[in-house]
Amino acid sequence: MRSSRVLLAMSSLVVAALAGACNVTGPAGPQGPAGSPGPVGSEGQPGSQGPMGNPGTPATPVDGRTELQLPGEAFFPQSLYALKDGTIFVGGIVTGEVVKFAPGAETPQEIIAPGSPSIAVGGLFADETSSTLYVCADHFPGPGFANPEGELRTYDYTGKLGQAYKLPVGSLCSDITMDGKKNVYVSDPFMGNVFVLKSGATALSVWSSDEALKPDASKDPLGVGVHGIDFDGDKSLYMDNWNRATVLRITIQGDGSAGPVTNIATSRPVSHPEGLRVLDSKTVVIAEDENPTGRLTKLTLADETSVTATATTLKNALENPTSFGITQGSYWVAEGQIAHLFDPNSGPPNLPFLVERVVEE
Repeated sequence: MRSSRVLLAMSSLVVAALAGACNVTGPAGPQGPAGSPGPVGSEGQPGSQGPMGNPGTPATPVDGRTELQLPGEAFFPQSLYALKDGTIFVGGIVTGEVVKFAPGAETPQEIIAPGSPSIAVGGLFADETSSTLYVCADHFPGPGFANPEGELRTYDYTGKLGQAYKLPVGSLCSDITMDGKKNVYVSDPFMGNVFVLKSGATALSVWSSDEALKPDASKDPLGVGVHGIDFDGDKSLYMDNWNRATVLRITIQGDGSAGPVTNIATSRPVSHPEGLRVLDSKTVVIAEDENPTGRLTKLTLADETSVTATATTLKNALENPTSFGITQGSYWVAEGQIAHLFDPNSGPPNLPFLVERVVEE
């Protein structure tokens, strides 16, 4: 009996040992080779179309005009100003009209002001923040263009007269600009002054009468000095002198007074510079009023303090370009044909009077 129990116990121990041996984890075997790729799945079905997106911003229309035609046989355009939306105002020196071209129009839709043969429209400037058009309206009581009575006037864009500010007798209102503080400046080529209408003032006052602004009668009997004028958007005015053939800069001092005149030397001579616009602190564009080979010229300065500029011709063979405006990437140049007005041997002007579009390449 006892031996049976011993055998039973030993059998249990053997079974337990064998069971434990079976539960021991052996080392991992080597990885088997990769299986062959499965078949390509079938192409999925197209998804459903999503909802329509929001409308995009309308594109800026491209101005397809190449020229503007001015009315009549005696307009002789002397001034031009272009708004950002493509509206263009042009003033005539003989008819005394200011005509308005709507954006995209090749002929004027309406006559603004002053519209009188006794008034010569010199410069134009528009303050777009107040929709105010400033007009140089010059009266010549005697024969020819002697003894002018210059006047700066304001109009709204429909031609309604606002205010009028007289210049001293003998002074001519030629061109207009405005600084960042709403002070308005007027060039006077006959007496060689720059006047200022300070913001809120009721009368013009002399801002600068430097000798460099005055005409040099020994160079040209017409006696035309400072002409085009424009603000650089910072602290200076640029201007040109017609018969001295110079381009000038005057810094506006902290108290608003005029600093000294700086003469900008150009890489080639300029001839009878008239209209002038400042594109930025380093770029000035001028219209050289020659006949019949006038030019639109870009002057590039190294910086806003430079006293030299590189001259690049943008357009040749313009007939007495007197003024120009810039809108939507184009220059619009008024061909004044002034030689036909002052030279009796030059014959009649070429009609119609035109404003030509110039695109810088």
